[in-house]
Formats: sequence, structure tokens, C-alpha cells
Amino acid sequence: MTVIGENGDQMSEAYFSFHSTATGYNHINNDKVCEDSAGSYDEEDLHICVVADGHGSDNYPRTDRGSGFAVHSSIECIREFIGETSPEEIVKDDENKLLKQLSERILIKWNELVKDDCEKNPFIEDELVNVSDKYRQLYLSGSDAKKAKKAYGTTLIAYVVWKGCSFGLQIGDGKCVVVERDASFTEPVPWDDECSFNITTSICDDNAAEEFRFYVSGTAPAAVFCGSDGIDDSYTGMEEVYALYRSMLTILGEHGKDVFTKEIEEYLPVLSRKGSGDDVSVACIIDHDRIADIMPVLKLQADMFKLEDELEKKRQLLIMKTEELRKETNGSKDMR
Repeated sequence: MTVIGENGDQMSEAYFSFHSTATGYNHINNDKVCEDSAGSYDEEDLHICVVADGHGSDNYPRTDRGSGFAVHSSIECIREFIGETSPEEIVKDDENKLLKQLSERILIKWNELVKDDCEKNPFIEDELVNVSDKYRQLYLSGSDAKKAKKAYGTTLIAYVVWKGCSFGLQIGDGKCVVVERDASFTEPVPWDDECSFNITTSICDDNAAEEFRFYVSGTAPAAVFCGSDGIDDSYTGMEEVYALYRSMLTILGEHGKDVFTKEIEEYLPVLSRKGSGDDVSVACIIDHDRIADIMPVLKLQADMFKLEDELEKKRQLLIMKTEELRKETNGSKDMR
């Protein structure tokens, strides 16, 4: 099947979505549960990928459930949402009113799941051992479900490819990386400056509805990767993250979907061990046919990245050697 984008470009419907999560190396060593969740969904010309990253602080003892609820709520609400609107309406909505309504639906659904879980599974002392007194009292009181939702706090990234258009929504950290049809890499969802170091906005915030960010495109990308911050925290910069996703796409182009998914599932635990130590999750939507078309460009990009990396290492070595010579020269002068 072929779909037509806003600019008249022909695009294949060889899309598929995929997701994978691995428990962080540090979490395994500290006997902590995985707090990440991820999901994906394919249905004819609708493709969804979602990543949610639960908060690592002890004050969020049910964050693993919260991230799972966020993924479930997103997929369910997105499927309902696209049945009530059209790609044209979403693309022409300059103020993102429709996507704001979608994010509010997700919040309502998530809060319903949290409330239901609180009622069925009241907090007990054993699960609050490491929680601060302030939050322990809040959770044990059982009198305010709205405040108890803090225990389930999580970030959320969701991306959708639908009938030739695409859109994304996000609250909190983690990165959404889009590979455009010309093989360029972008991060189109606006960044939130409130997310820095160990601080992030969250679906459990009282003003969460105002903290969502959005992106809409009249065309569908070659690929999109949503990754929890355990991914980008494993690297020194986003160019290295792009290199990771580029290598994944190269595996897909050269070896096919089965090897691609297997390689990701096997590599994520290794990435956590060598990198952030945190839980790591990735969810993606990929146009298999388009990746085959742009494979020569992706390989050239990979070669350029390798050369630039080697050049930077030599530049740093040159600076170090020059500084050593300077110190030796100054030392010799001082002795005279």
C-alpha cells in the first residue's frame, strides 16, 4: 500500500513498530524492580510507540506500575482519538488543541488506573520503608487519591504514524529521535528546560496537562525512536545516540527484522552495564522500505561519525602532548 504525504511524497506502508525494555545494571545489583515500561501497536496504517520512565526516588514506590499505566493509557487513548478525527485536522491545528485534548484524555485514564490500584491495593508499611516521613503519611492516610498518585510518577513519550502524517507528545525527560526521509536526524519534540540533572516534569504533577509538549508533521518519517533517559545518559552527547540508532537501522537493512529485534533485546542490558546503569527502554516505528532506500546515506553518516570521533581523539591527544612539552620547557627554564 502507498500513502501520500502533505507534500505529495509517496510513502510505503511497510511500517512496523517495536519496543524493548531492560532492567538497569544498577537496579539488578540493588535488587530493584525495572521502573521503565514500553509499548507499541500496529494496525493497518496506524502505528504507535510509547516509552515511560518511572522515577528512581524512593518516594515513588509504585513508579513501575505508574509507567505501565502510562503506556497502556496512551495506546488506548490514541486509538480512540484517531477514530474521532482526521490527519488533516491534526496537521492544520497550529495551536495543537487536538493533541492537548489527547494528552488530557491520557491523564484522565492514567489517574483512573492509579485510583483503582490504590483502592484495590492500599499502601502498607513494608513498601514504604525507604519513603520519607512526609510521603509515608500521605500514602498511608488513604484520604486523597489525587496526592497518592505521586507514588506512581512517571515520564511519557508517545509517537504516532498515521495515514502519511505523524505526531508526538511528551512529558518529562528521555529523547524522541526522528530519522527523516532524507536520512537526517532530528529531535522535533520541544525540550523542557525544567528537565535537568535528576529533576523532571511528570505525569503525576498537579499541572501535568500544561507540561506536555507536542510535535506534528504532515509527512511520515523513515523511522522514529523513543528512548528513556537511561539511553541518552549512557552517552556523552546526542551524536552518539544517533550513531546507536543508525547502527540499529543498518542491522535492519542488512539482516532483516528478526535479527534487528534480537540485537536490540540483547544489547540493551549491555548498554546499561557499560553506560548509565539505569533501566533502558526503546520503542520505535520504522518504514522498512525507506530504510533500504537510504541505507547508502546511513552508512556514509556512520563513516563520517567514526572519522570525526577519531579526529577528536587525536585533537585531544595533541592538546595533552603540547601541554606536557610546555611544562617540560618551563621546568627546564626554572632550573636555569
